Amino acid sequence: MDEKLKILELVRDGKVNPEQGLELLDAIGGSAGSPPQIVENFVELHADKGEARHLRITSLSSKGNKTSFNIPLGVIRFAYSLFPNSLHFTINNRHLDVEELIEKIYRAEKGVVYQDDSENVVFELV
Repeated sequence: MDEKLKILELVRDGKVNPEQGLELLDAIGGSAGSPPQIVENFVELHADKGEARHLRITSLSSKGNKTSFNIPLGVIRFAYSLFPNSLHFTINNRHLDVEELIEKIYRAEKGVVYQDDSENVVFELV
């Protein structure tokens, strides 16, 4: 039962996608004597060590509420290709350099792209 819960947590945390989670559940469900390492081995094998796939925007409100959402990089690239002059980001009255942001998106290197001084707003490629 521990293994199944761990798999569900991995899916919830975005470390594996739902299809991979089902594959794992099938693997441990098919053999009662599955070794405890099966989940760790699967995650290691399928770990996303490559390019970033999403722009995650996280915001912390003045009341302490945290909001986070992911935008697929493909959607951003597509929208930018259609409307290159219409993409603008303003955070706390500060304009972000869209060209620099788009350049980082096309490179798809994981990491923080923008973080305001108070760390209330964070843009990162994940």
